Amino acid sequence: MTVPVPAGSTVDIEFKDENGNVIGSVKGLAGPGEFDLPLPENYSSYDWVYHGQDSAQSGTFTSPPTASASLGRFDLEKKDLFSVGCASGFVGSNASGFLYQTTLKAGSVTAAKSRFAEIVAQGPGGLLEDTDQVAAMVTVTPTLSSVVIVSSLPEPFGAFVIDIDGQVLSDAAIGLNVTSQPLSNGWTQITSVIPIALVQDGTVLHLAQSTAGPQAVTTEVEIAIGS
Repeated sequence: MTVPVPAGSTVDIEFKDENGNVIGSVKGLAGPGEFDLPLPENYSSYDWVYHGQDSAQSGTFTSPPTASASLGRFDLEKKDLFSVGCASGFVGSNASGFLYQTTLKAGSVTAAKSRFAEIVAQGPGGLLEDTDQVAAMVTVTPTLSSVVIVSSLPEPFGAFVIDIDGQVLSDAAIGLNVTSQPLSNGWTQITSVIPIALVQDGTVLHLAQSTAGPQAVTTEVEIAIGS
């Protein structure tokens, strides 16, 4: 997997097995630079923490080619902001996928990881602190007839579009193949069901979503389907 690290930033990554046990880790990768990391055998998911040491750092995290998700752009404007997230390694006939991505204010990496764990445990509709920013909370569930994609944000969506090689399958702006519902604490959840006939091994679904408002946060997710 390729991990770009902007100047003035560091990143820690943990690889986990299907039971959530850490089976490999890399800590303190310092930018600027791109780092190619070997993937542990039988890994199921990975967690990351980006920490900006200087002002106005931004970058892109690229997951493995077979991964269920690629993290979009993040911005770390202050030293006490952390980009914290986790994603599954793949989506297949017997495996669901997920991507959680946040920007959190904390005094240390440990505190940021602890707050992230709390947000994940609460799930969609959970109560956030004023300094918590959730850019993505996406789950992908394959069934016999479809692939079900559920995305939740703690505010209204500005955009939600899914395509395969440019062919749009879902678009919230025009009500195409989406169901939207409000959740508690101001959250909104969108569900899209992709017919299995459109999805084969190696198919990559591209999800582009954003929050509403003048300070919209945009996230792009690539969902690679495997057997």
